[in-house]
Amino acid sequence: MEEIKKFLAENKKVKLIVATLLIIIVLLILFFTNCTSKEDLKVTYSKGEEFAYTKFTKKFDDKRTITIENKTDKQVTYDLRWYNVQNTLTKQDKFVYEITCKGEACQTIGESQMPGSAYPIFINIVIGPKKKHVYTVSLKYKGSEKKVKFTGILKPLVVK
Repeated sequence: MEEIKKFLAENKKVKLIVATLLIIIVLLILFFTNCTSKEDLKVTYSKGEEFAYTKFTKKFDDKRTITIENKTDKQVTYDLRWYNVQNTLTKQDKFVYEITCKGEACQTIGESQMPGSAYPIFINIVIGPKKKHVYTVSLKYKGSEKKVKFTGILKPLVVK
């Protein structure tokens, strides 16, 4: 122990490096404790988080709502993304979705082909303090297929 004390007393460079590292660690802790977290958004699904289908008929039509609420006193930025997508449809271009949104500064998307893998729908959506975005997701299949699988989760990812 005495040798370490002597080494530190004689070597000012080491003291400077240790002090700099401690300052960096403290700054990182402060930065990450003030960052927005996923807990800042409350997400509610009308029919559950997962979209899961194993059979499509010509009359297939599903509609769901996803409500995203900012619980904080500051604006939050998020992406809305498809996660854990498994799509075994042979006619993938026939499976389409449309998303409309109610709320300040939220976005909509017209008829689009359902993705075959994880995919971002909207990027950098800003939601104001104590505000809500209510998305309506409409899905249709323009044909019919049996013994297929589509699963996926559409949820926000807080980015700022």
